[in-house]
Parts: sequence; C-alpha cells; structure tokens
Amino acid sequence: MIQNALQVPDRFLAFAFGAGDILIELDQSLRIKSIDGATGLLDPQGSSDLTRLNLADLAAAAHQNEFAKLAKLNEKKSYRYGPVTLPLGVEPTRRNRFCVFVNKVLGEDRVFVTLSLESRLVRDAFGSDEALMANTTPDAFIDRVKKRLTEQTDDPAGVKLSVIEALNENLTSTAAAAVLRTLAEQSCDGGTAAQLSPGRFAVLHSAAPDAPDTHDLMAQAEVSSGVSLQGMSLGSGNTASVQPEIFLHTLKALVESGESTSFEDIAKSYDSLLQDNVEKAHAFRKIITERKFTLRYQPIVSLKDRTIHHYEALSRFHKDIDFDGPGDAIGFAEQTGLIADYDLAVLKQAFKEIILAKGLKSPVKLAANISGYSLGKASFCDELLKLLKKNVSCCNDLQLEITESFQIADLAGLSEIVKKIQGLGFKMCLDDFGAGASGFQYLRALPVDCVKIDGPYIRDALADPNAKAFLRAMISLCRELGIETVAEWVETEEQHTCLAELQADYGQGFLYGAAGDLPKGGEPTIFRSSR
Repeated sequence: MIQNALQVPDRFLAFAFGAGDILIELDQSLRIKSIDGATGLLDPQGSSDLTRLNLADLAAAAHQNEFAKLAKLNEKKSYRYGPVTLPLGVEPTRRNRFCVFVNKVLGEDRVFVTLSLESRLVRDAFGSDEALMANTTPDAFIDRVKKRLTEQTDDPAGVKLSVIEALNENLTSTAAAAVLRTLAEQSCDGGTAAQLSPGRFAVLHSAAPDAPDTHDLMAQAEVSSGVSLQGMSLGSGNTASVQPEIFLHTLKALVESGESTSFEDIAKSYDSLLQDNVEKAHAFRKIITERKFTLRYQPIVSLKDRTIHHYEALSRFHKDIDFDGPGDAIGFAEQTGLIADYDLAVLKQAFKEIILAKGLKSPVKLAANISGYSLGKASFCDELLKLLKKNVSCCNDLQLEITESFQIADLAGLSEIVKKIQGLGFKMCLDDFGAGASGFQYLRALPVDCVKIDGPYIRDALADPNAKAFLRAMISLCRELGIETVAEWVETEEQHTCLAELQADYGQGFLYGAAGDLPKGGEPTIFRSSR
C-alpha cells in the first residue's frame, strides 16, 4: 500500500527498503506527509488515512518521550537519530515493534523515517542454522522474555507461553532449526523462542485474538520442518495478569527442569510452580506490610583492640512465614523483584534504631544490606536517595553493604549511584568479596569504602596455604587502594591472630558475638577472649 508516494529517485527508495519495511516523510511538527511500503503493519484494517496523523499518534503514552526528543532535534539543520525500538500502530492492541531510523536532510526541511520490523532484523541476524541455535539458547530466551515483559508494558493483549515438542525422538539438527526458526518468526520481537532440550521448544507469542495461537504455530512449524509436533499453551494462556518477575521466576524453573519433566506433566508442573510462586510473593509482601521481620545485630570489631566498630543488621523472620529461613526468603525476593521494597523497609528500621539510640545517649553505628538487584532499579534508587537525604544527620552512623548475590549488569550506572550516596556522607561496602567470579570486576568499577571478605577464605586460611595466599592478596590489594576490610566467619583465636597479622581492619563472627539485640547504654564495648 502506498500513500502519496515520495518524490525521490527510485534508487533511494530501493536503498531505504533494502533495510526497512516502511518509509515515511514528516514535516517539522512530526506530522506524516507521505508514507510508502508495508503500511498494513501500522494499520492492519487499512481504515485510517495515515497522512492525517502525527507519528506520535502511533505510539503509546509510555513512549512519547522519544517524540519529544525528535521535536527538539528538528530545531537542527540536519541530524540522524536511532535506531530506537518502539511499538507502533493505529490499534493499541496490535502494535508491531519497529526499529526506527530518522534522518533530516541538510539544506531541506524534510525529515525521513525508516521503520524496520524488529522481528525481521532479529531473524535475519541469526543467519545460518548454527547461528540460530547458538543465539536462541534457554538463557538467551530468558533474557529476551525479560526484556519483552519489562520494556513493553502497554500491550493490553498480553502474551502467551507455549511449549511444542517433536513426536519423533530422533529429530535431526536441520529439522530442529526449521522448527525453531518458524517459532522465532512468530514470537514476540522475533527472538522469544528456544529449544529447551532436544526436541522440546518454548515460544512467547502474542495473546491478541487475531494472532496465531499454539495450534497455528505448531501447524506452521510442521510444514517448515516436515516433523510431527504436539503443543500446549501454559497457564491460562495470557500472562498479562501475572507480575513479570513472578512469571520469569516460574519460567526459569521450567527451563531448568529440561527433560526431567514429561511433556504430559509440563502444564501441571507449570501451574503448580506458578501458583506456588504467586503464594510466596503474597507471603513475602505480608512480611513487609505486616512487619513480620525483626533485625538482629552482630558486632564487627577492630582487630587491633577488639573494640566494637559497628553492628551489622541481620534479618530474622517470624516463625509463621512460608519460607525455609531468611536465606530462602531473601533469595526468592531477589529473583522476583520484591527485594527492593524490603531493602527500604530494613533501612527505615535501621534509621529508627539509630535515632532511638541517640535519644538514649547510647549512640550506635550500623551496617545494612542492599541487594544489587535493588540498586539496578531507577525507582528504588530514587526512593533510596530520598530516604538518605531525609536522614542525612545519621550519615556517620549507617553504612550500606551491596550484596553480590544478584549479578549487577550496569556497573557504570551503579558507580554513579554509589558516588551520590557517598556525596551525602554515607559509606559504601561491597559484601561477600571473593565469593563470585565478578568480585574483582566490582571492586575495580565501584568506588567503595570497605569490602567484606567472604567467610570461606577465613575458615580455610589456617589449613590451606592457597586460601591464606588469596586472603593475604585481597587484604593487601584493598590496603593499597585505601579500602578497609572486614573478615567474616571469625570463630577462633587463631583466626583472629592470623587476620591481625595480615593487617585486616575488622572481624565479624561468633568469636566476638552472635547476632542479638543492641546493647544498652553503659555496657562494655570490648570483646575479650573467652579463654
């Protein structure tokens, strides 16, 4: 379909359509002057005169900021903008995702936009069967599903998760690639499909009434591969009513089950996992809203003279919660995105304790944990900074510890947040240093004031020369960088002596005391040997 064909040489049209599906000319206000190409991708019913619309009319409210940027750029004599990926279309429930490229021609007030279906670009990027299989692994599938669910939240039609399996156990690699390519082409964004295990595939696809359903996908894949298939849609079909993080947590468990779950039991297993996770999420929210947690405080002492430097606030949950201890609850919260609200609740309680202690003339210094997941969320960081500014008078009394249990992707962004927190006077600590493969990467990227060395290095140092060498190296590196060190799991006098000789700064462990209530004013602040 062509509306008001552009008066440009054919070779330029061929150039544009070699990469794109739709070519648009805009005026200075971003109104569509003319449009060429597969306009049915924007207006499936062909019921609208697209030249009467502003380009921004084709997008949801959540993406209007992109058009504000374009309007600002239009003040320039020429520019290039993009690619940026946006869902566009006349009908809100049937918007396709396009890669958008914009170019304003120098010397003319003509703005050209090329729209390329994201699914086509993703599909073409896979190329050969080998590249396709390499780029649609279960891990890549999870990442793309997460991107789809978190970035496109304005689609009321929602999405479906379907599992399709070959009836032939001896599926060739060529046939498997044909099935996967067909599913990828029909999936959300062209990349939310994967082979979970030999002959078993998963695909996240549109739940719109006029979109292909599981049976349609299966039929298309049978034609392309020549293989007999069976398939099913999991859950109620539409995932729109499920919190994205809960759905992802359930999906990960399903993916990890691989071949261990029979095809006949997949639906039952998925429903059971999803219901269990929904109930757990509800239980964890009650921990926060009904204050079903308390904080216990474990002393951290100077290795030079055993005086208490500060206490770490540790979570303890009420006995009636549906988790196997604090570790299970915190781990679930990190995997499902609930940890951010809990981190804020803990910090608020820590500030209350600090302020109360000051009022009783027995000031205390605390450290509280913040998940790497939480610090990766802009909304959490905004709330965190507001809370810290409100309690800036306590900046010398509270230290924040970044837990490494969740992989931190944007270290540059986190570094800026750390600097803002330090700018308010609060110190930052990297927890469990040495526990994961990313520890040294984090230390290099983040301007922390302190690191806590993971307990196993201390536990093994006396019996294992290699462990002691690593421990010595970590302490020495931090000392050269001007970063203080806290050694965890200190349980014996021999460990205390070893750490003091290695010049670690502080120690934490049962040798100095278990987690408990904060001491009352006037109690001693020095821990002597129990011998």
